[in-house]
Amino acid sequence: MHKALTIVLLGILLVGCSTTLDTSSTNPPTAPHSTSSPPTTQHPATENNSQHTTTQNDSQYPTTQNDSQHTATNDYVAGRELFKLQRDSDSALGQRVTDFFPLPAGAVLVETRHFGAQQFKANLVSKTGDIFPLVNDEGYILTTTLHSFAAGQYLLDMIINGEVTFIIRTPDIEEATSWSGAGKKFTPFFTLSGTNTFEMSFQGNGLYIVSLYNQAGERIAVLAQGDTTEKTNTDVTVPQGLYLLGIESTGVWDIQLK
Repeated sequence: MHKALTIVLLGILLVGCSTTLDTSSTNPPTAPHSTSSPPTTQHPATENNSQHTTTQNDSQYPTTQNDSQHTATNDYVAGRELFKLQRDSDSALGQRVTDFFPLPAGAVLVETRHFGAQQFKANLVSKTGDIFPLVNDEGYILTTTLHSFAAGQYLLDMIINGEVTFIIRTPDIEEATSWSGAGKKFTPFFTLSGTNTFEMSFQGNGLYIVSLYNQAGERIAVLAQGDTTEKTNTDVTVPQGLYLLGIESTGVWDIQLK
């Protein structure tokens, strides 16, 4: 009976050991769970985050071409040469298209000197494709015309068939109170404010016109128009600013600011 009891006890011990081993064998599947945490360390270096701080637009913005052009074309300075082209009769004949160049907003003078038997043509073209005819004549050309454009970038599309000097500039400033001359002319800028009297006289045949323009290139008054040789007095009231006179005449003229 003692031997039988011993065998029973050994059997119980063996069953208990096998149960303990089976329970511990179910623990390993929990180990892979701890290895899933490393991917969270990749977040600070995501592709989207690194690109956001070095976007192409951000790096180019401070030096955009539009910004540099904006400051170059908004400053109006009297007496400044904005464009000049000189060609002799043996060079650069035919069509010529210039690079873009800046023009300010306001009055500009276009001076043309052309020596040749054929056509000389010049069109100003904006970056948006707007075309402004400046000159279209042939033979000997000696003209000065007044224009006004929006600030921006422009090019010249030209046909040259002779010796030419072509200049675009802003008018000079000269604080004069009298002007005299013959034919067509634009005076330099001068300062006006309040009510002023212009005394004008003409000698010659044909029509004469005297116009007053502001700095923007706008004609604000016609001071004289006719074909008489008598003196003409005209009063005009203006805000303080820069103004110039445009005279069209076939004879001699004299203008006094009283």
